[in-house]
Amino acid sequence: SGLEVRTPDRVRTGFFIDAGGTVLTTTEAVGNCAQTLINDSYEAELAYSDADLGIAVLRPLTQLAPLAFGVLAEGPGRVQAPIAVSGFPFDGTLSTASMSFGTLAALEGMNGETTLQRLDIATAESEAGAPVLDFTGSVTGMVLPGTVSGRTLPADVTLALQVDALRDALTAAGLVLDAAPREDRMNEENLARLGADMTVTVSCWN
Repeated sequence: SGLEVRTPDRVRTGFFIDAGGTVLTTTEAVGNCAQTLINDSYEAELAYSDADLGIAVLRPLTQLAPLAFGVLAEGPGRVQAPIAVSGFPFDGTLSTASMSFGTLAALEGMNGETTLQRLDIATAESEAGAPVLDFTGSVTGMVLPGTVSGRTLPADVTLALQVDALRDALTAAGLVLDAAPREDRMNEENLARLGADMTVTVSCWN
């Protein structure tokens, strides 16, 4: 009809981290944004950020009641253990998060960073900020943007923050994480359902 459709500057992934709807994502998602929306519907404010780690914590301006939220694992995963990433590829075109499966390749970054982990899994640019899950459904990390010192990583290599770095950042943000890690192993179908319930789009608007 000749009307210009407004679109976000960028779309990234985030996930609920508590029952009140607080969202954890990457700082890349929220930089230089006049407005930040969760799932294209709920305006959020930046409650905490750590530029060195690339972590941003968003607080919705209206109360949300997520179907599920991320529960942090007690510690880093085991190398070569299976992992899953729940994210929004295709710039959030899909209405529900999709699940990809891979393995934990190393408990360090490309330059030996101890706050990072390397995953044998392919992720899209818009999946930065996605939760990394083990097969109990516990969060073991968060996907980071796919560059290192300006270099693009190979398609099947993804960098993610380790769970201990996430825990330290959330504590610094003043969040009380009182949920015990999950223990029972889940099948892929139930894990995908859990991921979809906790994972959101984070869109930047100007």
